[in-house]
Amino acid sequence: MTILQKKIVKYILAGLVVMLILFVRLLLYIEQNKKTIHPLRQIESVESFEFLWSTQVSAYRSQFGSCTGDYDWVYMYLDVDNRQIILPTWQKDNFILSSINLSSFDLDTGKTNWHTPLDASHFSISNNKERIFIVSRGPEPSLSSCASHLHYCESAQISSYDIISGEQAWSTIQSNMNSSNKLCVMDDVVSILGQATRSNYQQKVSLDANTGEKIPFQGIRSAFAEHDFFAAMEIIEKLGFDRLDITSKYVTDGRFLFFLTSNDSTLWVVDMETPEIVGRVQFDGNQFARGNYYDQYAIAPVDNNVVVYLADSQQLFTLRFLPTDSEKFAFPHSEEPLLDKDK
Repeated sequence: MTILQKKIVKYILAGLVVMLILFVRLLLYIEQNKKTIHPLRQIESVESFEFLWSTQVSAYRSQFGSCTGDYDWVYMYLDVDNRQIILPTWQKDNFILSSINLSSFDLDTGKTNWHTPLDASHFSISNNKERIFIVSRGPEPSLSSCASHLHYCESAQISSYDIISGEQAWSTIQSNMNSSNKLCVMDDVVSILGQATRSNYQQKVSLDANTGEKIPFQGIRSAFAEHDFFAAMEIIEKLGFDRLDITSKYVTDGRFLFFLTSNDSTLWVVDMETPEIVGRVQFDGNQFARGNYYDQYAIAPVDNNVVVYLADSQQLFTLRFLPTDSEKFAFPHSEEPLLDKDK
Protein backbone atom coordinates (compact mmCIF):
# COMPACT_ATOMS: atom_id res chain seq x y z
CA MET A 1 0.00 0.00 0.00
CA THR A 2 1.40 3.36 -1.04
CA ILE A 3 1.65 6.40 1.24
CA LEU A 4 -1.23 8.04 -0.62
CA GLN A 5 -3.42 4.97 -0.17
CA LYS A 6 -2.60 4.88 3.56
CA LYS A 7 -3.61 8.53 3.89
CA ILE A 8 -6.88 7.88 2.06
CA VAL A 9 -7.69 4.96 4.37
CA LYS A 10 -6.81 7.09 7.38
CA TYR A 11 -9.14 9.89 6.27
CA ILE A 12 -11.94 7.42 5.53
CA LEU A 13 -11.61 5.88 9.00
CA ALA A 14 -11.56 9.32 10.61
CA GLY A 15 -14.69 10.25 8.68
CA LEU A 16 -16.44 7.07 9.79
CA VAL A 17 -15.58 7.83 13.42
CA VAL A 18 -17.02 11.35 13.12
CA MET A 19 -20.19 9.98 11.49
CA LEU A 20 -20.53 7.40 14.26
CA ILE A 21 -20.21 10.09 16.93
CA LEU A 22 -22.85 12.22 15.21
CA PHE A 23 -25.15 9.20 14.86
CA VAL A 24 -24.82 8.37 18.57
CA ARG A 25 -25.58 11.99 19.45
CA LEU A 26 -28.63 11.92 17.21
CA LEU A 27 -29.92 8.76 18.89
CA LEU A 28 -29.34 10.30 22.33
CA TYR A 29 -31.13 13.48 21.29
CA ILE A 30 -34.11 11.53 19.95
CA GLU A 31 -34.27 9.34 23.04
CA GLN A 32 -34.15 12.27 25.45
CA ASN A 33 -36.80 14.19 23.51
CA LYS A 34 -39.12 11.18 23.44
CA LYS A 35 -39.35 11.46 27.21
CA THR A 36 -41.29 14.72 27.01
CA ILE A 37 -44.50 12.95 26.07
CA HIS A 38 -46.86 15.12 28.08
CA PRO A 39 -47.58 18.87 27.86
CA LEU A 40 -46.51 21.01 30.78
CA ARG A 41 -48.55 20.16 33.85
CA GLN A 42 -50.17 22.44 36.39
CA ILE A 43 -51.34 21.76 39.91
CA GLU A 44 -55.05 21.06 39.94
CA SER A 45 -55.63 20.93 43.71
CA VAL A 46 -53.67 20.80 46.95
CA GLU A 47 -54.42 19.67 50.48
CA SER A 48 -51.98 20.58 53.29
CA PHE A 49 -49.54 22.07 50.77
CA GLU A 50 -48.57 25.50 49.51
CA PHE A 51 -47.36 25.72 45.92
CA LEU A 52 -44.21 27.86 45.49
CA TRP A 53 -42.96 27.60 41.88
CA SER A 54 -42.28 25.24 38.99
CA THR A 55 -39.91 25.20 36.04
CA GLN A 56 -39.16 22.95 33.10
CA VAL A 57 -35.80 21.23 33.28
CA SER A 58 -34.40 18.03 31.79
CA ALA A 59 -32.95 16.02 34.67
CA TYR A 60 -30.09 13.73 33.68
CA ARG A 61 -30.15 10.25 35.17
CA SER A 62 -27.28 8.70 37.08
CA GLN A 63 -26.37 5.53 35.19
CA PHE A 64 -24.45 3.72 37.93
CA GLY A 65 -24.95 2.64 41.52
CA SER A 66 -25.82 4.79 44.51
CA CYS A 67 -24.99 3.71 48.06
CA THR A 68 -28.11 1.53 48.09
CA GLY A 69 -27.19 0.02 44.73
CA ASP A 70 -29.89 1.85 42.74
CA TYR A 71 -29.19 2.20 39.01
CA ASP A 72 -30.58 4.49 36.32
CA TRP A 73 -32.22 7.01 38.65
CA VAL A 74 -32.72 10.76 39.00
CA TYR A 75 -30.49 12.31 41.66
CA MET A 76 -31.87 15.40 43.37
CA TYR A 77 -30.42 17.00 46.51
CA LEU A 78 -32.54 19.40 48.54
CA ASP A 79 -30.05 21.56 50.47
CA VAL A 80 -32.26 23.52 52.88
CA ASP A 81 -29.28 24.99 54.77
CA ASN A 82 -28.28 26.92 51.65
CA ARG A 83 -31.82 27.14 50.20
CA GLN A 84 -31.03 25.36 46.95
CA ILE A 85 -31.89 22.30 44.83
CA ILE A 86 -28.99 20.52 43.10
CA LEU A 87 -29.36 18.00 40.27
CA PRO A 88 -27.63 16.99 37.00
CA THR A 89 -29.34 18.56 33.99
CA TRP A 90 -29.11 18.01 30.26
CA GLN A 91 -29.06 21.11 28.06
CA LYS A 92 -29.95 20.19 24.49
CA ASP A 93 -29.75 22.87 21.79
CA ASN A 94 -29.72 20.29 18.97
CA PHE A 95 -28.47 16.75 18.47
CA ILE A 96 -24.88 17.98 17.94
CA LEU A 97 -24.63 20.66 20.62
CA SER A 98 -25.64 19.45 24.06
CA SER A 99 -24.13 19.49 27.51
CA ILE A 100 -24.55 17.84 30.88
CA ASN A 101 -24.35 20.18 33.84
CA LEU A 102 -24.48 20.04 37.60
CA SER A 103 -27.11 22.70 38.31
CA SER A 104 -28.30 24.60 41.36
CA PHE A 105 -31.69 26.33 41.65
CA ASP A 106 -32.79 28.71 44.38
CA LEU A 107 -35.27 26.87 46.58
CA ASP A 108 -37.44 29.93 47.19
CA THR A 109 -37.53 31.53 43.73
CA GLY A 110 -36.45 28.90 41.18
CA LYS A 111 -33.69 31.20 39.91
CA THR A 112 -30.59 29.42 38.59
CA ASN A 113 -27.67 29.82 40.99
CA TRP A 114 -25.01 28.12 38.87
CA HIS A 115 -24.32 25.54 36.15
CA THR A 116 -21.11 23.49 36.24
CA PRO A 117 -20.35 21.54 33.02
CA LEU A 118 -19.66 17.84 33.55
CA ASP A 119 -17.33 16.00 31.20
CA ALA A 120 -19.20 12.73 31.66
CA SER A 121 -22.31 11.03 30.34
CA HIS A 122 -22.36 7.94 32.59
CA PHE A 123 -21.69 8.48 36.27
CA SER A 124 -22.59 7.88 39.89
CA ILE A 125 -23.37 10.87 42.09
CA SER A 126 -23.80 11.49 45.81
CA ASN A 127 -23.08 14.16 48.39
CA ASN A 128 -22.48 15.18 51.97
CA LYS A 129 -23.30 18.57 53.51
CA GLU A 130 -20.37 20.34 51.83
CA ARG A 131 -19.70 18.69 48.48
CA ILE A 132 -21.10 16.74 45.54
CA PHE A 133 -19.12 13.68 44.41
CA ILE A 134 -19.17 12.16 40.93
CA VAL A 135 -17.56 8.94 39.66
CA SER A 136 -17.27 8.58 35.88
CA ARG A 137 -15.13 6.82 33.29
CA GLY A 138 -11.60 8.19 33.22
CA PRO A 139 -8.83 8.16 30.60
CA GLU A 140 -7.17 4.85 29.72
CA PRO A 141 -3.95 4.70 31.76
CA SER A 142 -0.81 2.74 30.99
CA LEU A 143 -1.02 -1.00 31.68
CA SER A 144 1.78 -0.70 34.24
CA SER A 145 -0.47 1.33 36.55
CA CYS A 146 -3.05 -1.46 36.85
CA ALA A 147 -3.06 -4.87 38.48
CA SER A 148 -0.32 -7.08 37.03
CA HIS A 149 -2.66 -9.88 35.88
CA LEU A 150 -4.94 -7.61 33.82
CA HIS A 151 -4.79 -7.46 30.03
CA TYR A 152 -6.66 -4.14 29.89
CA CYS A 153 -6.23 -1.07 32.04
CA GLU A 154 -9.17 1.18 32.87
CA SER A 155 -9.65 4.11 35.20
CA ALA A 156 -12.37 6.15 36.90
CA GLN A 157 -12.43 9.91 37.31
CA ILE A 158 -13.53 10.79 40.86
CA SER A 159 -14.39 14.47 41.30
CA SER A 160 -15.63 16.69 44.10
CA TYR A 161 -17.64 19.92 43.69
CA ASP A 162 -18.27 22.66 46.22
CA ILE A 163 -21.93 22.71 47.20
CA ILE A 164 -22.12 26.51 47.42
CA SER A 165 -20.32 27.61 44.25
CA GLY A 166 -20.44 24.46 42.11
CA GLU A 167 -16.69 24.79 41.49
CA GLN A 168 -14.56 21.66 41.36
CA ALA A 169 -12.73 21.14 44.65
CA TRP A 170 -10.54 18.22 43.57
CA SER A 171 -10.36 15.43 41.01
CA THR A 172 -8.38 12.22 40.97
CA ILE A 173 -7.88 9.15 38.77
CA GLN A 174 -8.32 5.64 40.17
CA SER A 175 -7.00 2.69 38.13
CA ASN A 176 -8.53 -0.82 37.99
CA MET A 177 -12.08 0.54 37.72
CA ASN A 178 -14.13 2.71 35.37
CA SER A 179 -17.41 3.03 37.27
CA SER A 180 -18.96 2.36 40.67
CA ASN A 181 -21.43 -0.30 41.70
CA LYS A 182 -21.87 1.65 44.93
CA LEU A 183 -20.87 5.19 45.86
CA CYS A 184 -21.23 5.96 49.58
CA VAL A 185 -20.39 9.33 51.10
CA MET A 186 -19.85 10.24 54.75
CA ASP A 187 -18.80 13.60 56.18
CA ASP A 188 -15.09 12.84 55.77
CA VAL A 189 -14.94 9.65 53.68
CA VAL A 190 -15.95 8.63 50.16
CA SER A 191 -16.14 4.85 49.67
CA ILE A 192 -16.59 3.14 46.30
CA LEU A 193 -17.24 -0.41 45.17
CA GLY A 194 -15.70 -0.07 41.73
CA GLN A 195 -15.68 -2.26 38.66
CA ALA A 196 -13.75 -2.46 35.39
CA THR A 197 -15.92 -3.77 32.57
CA ARG A 198 -13.34 -5.04 30.07
CA SER A 199 -11.27 -6.87 32.68
CA ASN A 200 -14.20 -7.93 34.90
CA TYR A 201 -12.27 -6.63 37.87
CA GLN A 202 -13.72 -5.21 41.08
CA GLN A 203 -12.11 -3.28 43.89
CA LYS A 204 -12.92 -1.28 47.02
CA VAL A 205 -11.62 2.25 47.41
CA SER A 206 -11.91 4.93 50.10
CA LEU A 207 -10.85 8.56 49.71
CA ASP A 208 -10.56 11.51 52.05
CA ALA A 209 -13.67 13.56 51.19
CA ASN A 210 -11.85 16.85 51.77
CA THR A 211 -8.66 16.20 49.78
CA GLY A 212 -9.30 13.21 47.49
CA GLU A 213 -6.31 11.35 48.92
CA LYS A 214 -6.60 7.57 49.04
CA ILE A 215 -6.98 6.07 52.52
CA PRO A 216 -7.55 2.52 53.84
CA PHE A 217 -10.96 1.18 52.87
CA GLN A 218 -13.57 2.32 55.42
CA GLY A 219 -16.49 0.13 54.43
CA ILE A 220 -19.80 0.98 52.80
CA ARG A 221 -21.77 3.44 54.93
CA SER A 222 -24.10 6.30 54.15
CA ALA A 223 -24.38 9.69 55.86
CA PHE A 224 -28.16 9.49 55.48
CA ALA A 225 -30.38 7.17 57.49
CA GLU A 226 -31.99 4.26 55.71
CA HIS A 227 -35.65 3.63 56.41
CA ASP A 228 -37.74 0.49 56.44
CA PHE A 229 -39.41 0.56 53.02
CA PHE A 230 -41.09 -2.79 53.65
CA ALA A 231 -42.98 -1.07 56.48
CA ALA A 232 -43.89 1.72 54.04
CA MET A 233 -45.26 -0.77 51.53
CA GLU A 234 -47.36 -2.41 54.23
CA ILE A 235 -48.81 0.96 55.28
CA ILE A 236 -49.87 2.09 51.81
CA GLU A 237 -51.50 -1.28 51.10
CA LYS A 238 -53.53 -0.97 54.31
CA LEU A 239 -54.66 2.48 53.17
CA GLY A 240 -56.04 1.01 49.94
CA PHE A 241 -53.36 1.95 47.42
CA ASP A 242 -52.42 -0.40 44.61
CA ARG A 243 -48.66 -0.95 44.57
CA LEU A 244 -48.77 -1.32 40.78
CA ASP A 245 -50.09 2.25 40.57
CA ILE A 246 -47.10 3.73 42.42
CA THR A 247 -45.07 5.69 39.87
CA SER A 248 -42.23 6.84 42.13
CA LYS A 249 -40.12 5.31 44.83
CA TYR A 250 -41.28 5.54 48.44
CA VAL A 251 -39.54 8.51 50.05
CA THR A 252 -39.65 9.35 53.74
CA ASP A 253 -38.23 12.09 55.93
CA GLY A 254 -38.49 9.84 58.98
CA ARG A 255 -42.13 10.40 59.87
CA PHE A 256 -43.94 11.24 56.65
CA LEU A 257 -44.06 8.99 53.60
CA PHE A 258 -44.24 10.55 50.10
CA PHE A 259 -45.07 8.82 46.81
CA LEU A 260 -46.74 9.42 43.42
CA THR A 261 -49.61 7.46 41.93
CA SER A 262 -50.11 7.23 38.19
CA ASN A 263 -53.85 6.84 37.59
CA ASP A 264 -54.81 10.04 39.41
CA SER A 265 -51.50 11.94 38.82
CA THR A 266 -51.18 12.67 42.53
CA LEU A 267 -48.51 13.16 45.18
CA TRP A 268 -49.62 11.56 48.47
CA VAL A 269 -48.32 12.04 52.02
CA VAL A 270 -48.89 9.51 54.79
CA ASP A 271 -48.09 9.93 58.47
CA MET A 272 -46.25 6.70 59.25
CA GLU A 273 -46.92 7.03 62.99
CA THR A 274 -50.73 7.06 62.77
CA PRO A 275 -50.87 5.92 59.87
CA GLU A 276 -53.16 8.36 58.04
CA ILE A 277 -53.16 10.29 54.80
CA VAL A 278 -52.23 13.87 55.72
CA GLY A 279 -51.64 15.60 52.39
CA ARG A 280 -51.87 15.41 48.64
CA VAL A 281 -51.13 17.36 45.46
CA GLN A 282 -53.06 16.51 42.30
CA PHE A 283 -51.61 17.44 38.90
CA ASP A 284 -53.69 18.00 35.79
CA GLY A 285 -53.47 16.10 32.51
CA ASN A 286 -53.33 12.41 31.74
CA GLN A 287 -52.02 9.84 34.17
CA PHE A 288 -48.29 9.73 34.83
CA ALA A 289 -46.31 7.68 32.33
CA ARG A 290 -44.99 4.46 33.83
CA GLY A 291 -42.75 1.65 32.58
CA ASN A 292 -39.15 2.82 32.19
CA TYR A 293 -40.09 6.18 33.73
CA TYR A 294 -40.27 4.63 37.22
CA ASP A 295 -36.87 5.79 38.45
CA GLN A 296 -37.12 9.13 36.66
CA TYR A 297 -39.78 10.57 38.97
CA ALA A 298 -38.15 12.00 42.07
CA ILE A 299 -39.32 13.38 45.42
CA ALA A 300 -37.08 15.19 47.91
CA PRO A 301 -38.64 16.12 51.29
CA VAL A 302 -36.62 17.95 53.95
CA ASP A 303 -38.31 19.64 56.91
CA ASN A 304 -41.46 21.19 55.37
CA ASN A 305 -39.89 21.64 51.94
CA VAL A 306 -40.87 19.17 49.20
CA VAL A 307 -39.49 19.11 45.66
CA VAL A 308 -41.05 16.87 42.99
CA TYR A 309 -39.62 16.05 39.56
CA LEU A 310 -42.10 14.78 36.96
CA ALA A 311 -40.39 12.76 34.24
CA ASP A 312 -43.06 12.83 31.55
CA SER A 313 -43.35 16.64 31.41
CA GLN A 314 -39.78 17.28 32.63
CA GLN A 315 -40.85 19.70 35.35
CA LEU A 316 -39.58 20.61 38.78
CA PHE A 317 -42.23 21.58 41.37
CA THR A 318 -41.45 23.07 44.78
CA LEU A 319 -43.99 23.02 47.60
CA ARG A 320 -44.27 23.72 51.30
CA PHE A 321 -45.86 20.94 53.34
CA LEU A 322 -48.28 22.24 56.01
CA PRO A 323 -49.48 19.23 58.00
CA THR A 324 -52.40 19.83 60.36
CA ASP A 325 -53.30 17.28 63.02
CA SER A 326 -57.01 18.07 62.74
CA GLU A 327 -57.21 17.13 59.08
CA LYS A 328 -58.41 13.61 58.29
CA PHE A 329 -58.29 12.20 54.79
CA ALA A 330 -60.44 9.52 53.21
CA PHE A 331 -59.01 6.48 51.47
CA PRO A 332 -57.70 7.22 47.96
CA HIS A 333 -60.50 5.34 46.20
CA SER A 334 -63.28 6.31 48.56
CA GLU A 335 -66.32 8.12 47.17
CA GLU A 336 -66.31 10.40 50.24
CA PRO A 337 -64.65 13.84 50.08
CA LEU A 338 -60.88 13.55 50.26
CA LEU A 339 -60.63 16.03 53.09
CA ASP A 340 -63.25 16.49 55.76
CA LYS A 341 -62.18 19.04 58.36
CA ASP A 342 -65.36 18.53 60.41
CA LYS A 343 -64.37 15.01 61.43
